[in-house]
Amino acid sequence: MNIMLISPPALGLHDKIAYPPLGLMYLASNLDNLEGKHSIKIANMLTFEECIDYTCDLYGISIHSPASFTSAKQIIERIREHNKEALIIVGGAFPTSMYQFVKESLKVDIVVCGEGEKTFNFIVKCYEIGRTDKNAWRLQMTLIENLDDIKFPARHLLPYEMIRYEGNVHHTSEPATTILATRGCPYICNFCDTTMWKRKYRTRSPENIAQEIEQVRKDYKINWFRFPDDCLTINKEWFNKFCQRIKELKIKWTMLSRADTINIEQLELAKTSGCQEVFFGIESGSQRILDLMNKKITVEQNAKAIQLCKEVGIKSCVYMMFGFPGENEESVYETIKFLKKTQPDKSRIHQFLPIPNTQVCNNQAKYGIKVKNNFDDYWDFLDNPNLTLDYDYIGNDKIFALREIMKQFYIDSGYKDNLYV
Repeated sequence: MNIMLISPPALGLHDKIAYPPLGLMYLASNLDNLEGKHSIKIANMLTFEECIDYTCDLYGISIHSPASFTSAKQIIERIREHNKEALIIVGGAFPTSMYQFVKESLKVDIVVCGEGEKTFNFIVKCYEIGRTDKNAWRLQMTLIENLDDIKFPARHLLPYEMIRYEGNVHHTSEPATTILATRGCPYICNFCDTTMWKRKYRTRSPENIAQEIEQVRKDYKINWFRFPDDCLTINKEWFNKFCQRIKELKIKWTMLSRADTINIEQLELAKTSGCQEVFFGIESGSQRILDLMNKKITVEQNAKAIQLCKEVGIKSCVYMMFGFPGENEESVYETIKFLKKTQPDKSRIHQFLPIPNTQVCNNQAKYGIKVKNNFDDYWDFLDNPNLTLDYDYIGNDKIFALREIMKQFYIDSGYKDNLYV
């Protein structure tokens, strides 16, 4: 069987190869393909249009957010045009939340909801024996309890330079790549959809992670790793063991954390194990906005975390969000004041993106907004000429004006090179 896995490019994405599609690489490596009877390809971002094979039997397409919906739709239409008999499967965070909309609008055969490894493997097995029912279009299996049971991502299916990335997206000029240590997030922020992992937080063993790092370092000569997990510091006991094991490898690494899940002792341990930088989802300098987001955190806690990083000697990068419903002139200037006072080493800012099936999208009248359903406008950078929602409570013209104030602050403050991920 010929299988092609595709990660469509997201609208507005400035660097299309910085984040190799770990999800698709996990799907490929965890297929039962013991006799090599399947030919598995992953469409890469270096020659994306040219590398799509329209003669395959089965296509697995990942849609991680609304920002990649439009390009996914275009790809699916081209596949159908060239190959009417192919089985087309879509999965990822967006289809998990919007499975009926995705099924009807994209006219695909199967929508995989939730974690994909076991479900995709089941579909391929059914296809092999001719028992794939295209009418049974929504498939979801239980979450994998032991993440160590999952085989390492099939990085060899992508070009060498996509894994050994050389650029500054990962905050280094050294060759770098991404690696996952955990899955899930137990928090319930109102801008985030928790359907994918159902707020279930799971960790790999430090030894299992170390084995993957050693393999990647051997194959790709990489010594800088970025952990893009939602929050690496939720389980303090696990994190301490993780740092102790990673220290032995003598690598450099970065992580995401919440300000209220980290302390001076953890930061010192992370520093000695090679941690170079911590990314915090601060989002806003306004307590009112943080409360509207249901972040369950305070402005003071966020400021303290940045200060602790300075004391330990680890760089801090804070992610900020512009335009969450409730944003006004007061909150914009509170955010600017926060950044001026705390002086994080770096800051990157995004425009609020209304993710389907979140509290915001499900309660638009409550927030005084109307979400647009035109996914051609869905990207979260501040250079987006359009808005993905109408700000009824304040007016779109006012939001555009406040956005320009925020953009100018980033330019004037020296964060101009960090406007975007």
